[in-house]
Amino acid sequence: MTCRTCGFHEVCVGGKCECDPAFYVYNCTLPATLLPLKEVNGFGKTFVFYRHKLSYDDASYYCKAGGGTLATPYSKDRHEFILNEAVAANLHKYVKAAWVGMDDKVTEGVWKFDDGTPVNAPPVFPDFTGGGRYSWPDHNTTSSDGRWHFYYNDAGFLTKQIDASAYCATFGSDLPIIRDSDENKRIADYLTAHSAQWKIDNPSFTYPEDHESFWLGMERLCASDVKDLKWADYTQAVFEDAWYTANSVPLPPASSRTGMLKLK
Repeated sequence: MTCRTCGFHEVCVGGKCECDPAFYVYNCTLPATLLPLKEVNGFGKTFVFYRHKLSYDDASYYCKAGGGTLATPYSKDRHEFILNEAVAANLHKYVKAAWVGMDDKVTEGVWKFDDGTPVNAPPVFPDFTGGGRYSWPDHNTTSSDGRWHFYYNDAGFLTKQIDASAYCATFGSDLPIIRDSDENKRIADYLTAHSAQWKIDNPSFTYPEDHESFWLGMERLCASDVKDLKWADYTQAVFEDAWYTANSVPLPPASSRTGMLKLK
């Protein structure tokens, strides 16, 4: 059964509008006590993660009624902290997304945080779906020098590095280029944290090593020398053998697998 348009903090239950469980019955205005999934301190704040599903307005009201606000990722470090803690709390097992304290209600397309601080919005990207032929990236991160990395968890059509590279070139880009060990660790940690859920989302995708290997933008120019590696921008990528072991990157047995990152 459907409901009429329900009021503030109400949900439709059996054809009737009732107070959302997050709010008390008295005019549905008083916040109820929800069991947090996780609480963690960072950046001088306490971040609380809930698995209860609310609209943006209800979630914002609930936080403010308790003396707080929705989490505000003012910086990249703070954003990554919130994201990593959400993953560690297994929030993705209950909801597909979580609200943060920012909106464009005043002027559409002009995003601001809850306190009115302007959001440094990302650039406008092209249609990564190729006109609907492919899926959107599941996540993205940025490098220390401002480059963007996009992650796909169901790109089974890109089973060869040359195909993956050609796909990226369609958008004027290329496979990821890693500049330093910190960036390598950031990408590896990110993929490690998400690969378990990706396996659940796409259990049939088994090439080349389930969800534990991903293409990088490097090539071995000399087939007989595993260390003769160059990045997609033709800068030299030189690694000691110990680097492969320390970062769980296998020595590729064939050029077709060159540039594949093995998660730790």
